[in-house]
Amino acid sequence: MTEPVTDNDSDSSHDPSAGPDAEPSPDPDIDPSLESLFREGFGFTWGETDETTWLRSDEGDYKRVHPAFFGQLRDLADGRTDPSTHDERVRRTVALLYEEGYLRPGEDVAHHETPEDIRLAPRFGLFAATVAVFAAAITVRWPEIRALPADLEFGTGLALVVLPVLLGSIAIHEASHYVPSRRYFDPTIRFGLLNGVIPAIITRTTDAWQCPRNVRIWISAAGPFADVVVATGFALAFVVVPGQPILGFLALVIAARAVFVLNPLLEGDGYWILVDAMGWHNLRSRGFRDLRDLTTSWPAAYALLVVVFTVVFVVLNVVILATVFGVV
Repeated sequence: MTEPVTDNDSDSSHDPSAGPDAEPSPDPDIDPSLESLFREGFGFTWGETDETTWLRSDEGDYKRVHPAFFGQLRDLADGRTDPSTHDERVRRTVALLYEEGYLRPGEDVAHHETPEDIRLAPRFGLFAATVAVFAAAITVRWPEIRALPADLEFGTGLALVVLPVLLGSIAIHEASHYVPSRRYFDPTIRFGLLNGVIPAIITRTTDAWQCPRNVRIWISAAGPFADVVVATGFALAFVVVPGQPILGFLALVIAARAVFVLNPLLEGDGYWILVDAMGWHNLRSRGFRDLRDLTTSWPAAYALLVVVFTVVFVVLNVVILATVFGVV
């Protein structure tokens, strides 16, 4: 799972957790120290990605800013204009940015050069070809696949085989996010909760916002691609080596994981691919805000689907665990 960039209008945890936001926040009380900030000057780190101007805080958070406001911010930072000549709304926004750690007193303005973009077509072409090979292998062994429930002895022995393989595939998945990220920034790996309840290992790729859209999409897609490659390896082994139903079972389990993480209703790989592909930054935070306020909107409809999916997922898992342990 990736956790790309943080929602600045939510309480957020994809980390990477959504795109930066520059929508006005509630007016803060202007700190008297702003007078010295304007007098001494200040600096900040900024960049441009996909025609979006952003600021980066020392904590690694990002905030999208409007080009018109950014021009005034530069003038204030360089001391070219007097704060009193700017609209009060501009001064309040500067105060907010200062409080949130985006402005650094007495420092210079630093510009981050946007990395070169990449081509997605050959990468996703390879992804599609791998899926086709997996489907062909499963089709060849379809009678054996249908017989898996009868051929496998579900129990401790099977778990001792599947669990290490599954953990290994998770490590490969996260490494596949981590490795391409390292070319552009320093990602980190942590344990977290998807949708607030589903345990997962997450590669934190907040600084992916510095990268062009195609780079961000590929960083998110690289993990599921690795899952498909591993699943295809087991599927081909299932074709080549007869009488080993465990190979077919492992192929299906890992393929199911790839489908699961590509689900856009999870705050994971599929969500970030959707957000970057469509340009719907802060879809989750805006959706839950509209849902809370009973505002009719597409983001609110998305948030409602997330709630329904999460509840159903948790209930199904509770029922399955209860059945396994003989509670029901």
